[in-house]
Amino acid sequence: MLDSCYGLAVKSSAHNMERTSAPLEQLTLLGLTEREAEVLSWVARGKGNYEIGVILGAKTSTIRKHVEHVLSKLSVENRTAAAAIAFAACSQVLDVF
Repeated sequence: MLDSCYGLAVKSSAHNMERTSAPLEQLTLLGLTEREAEVLSWVARGKGNYEIGVILGAKTSTIRKHVEHVLSKLSVENRTAAAAIAFAACSQVLDVF
């Protein structure tokens, strides 16, 4: 479900694929930066920090920091809880369509 939600538009770069869409904008309304929203969307798909770093062309340590900020901003303790919030935000956008 999340892939169809976040896969509304795809923009490619040299070595990776970045997905952008209205649901990412919805995640920014939760107080996340665009990059944090992007990282959260990959966390919600079950990707680890290393994998997200490869996808986004960033260092694993940078992704780890983004995840820490996401968890803090969403007031959750783990990736699973953050992913649940991403799914909820995504479903709210889908309900509009």
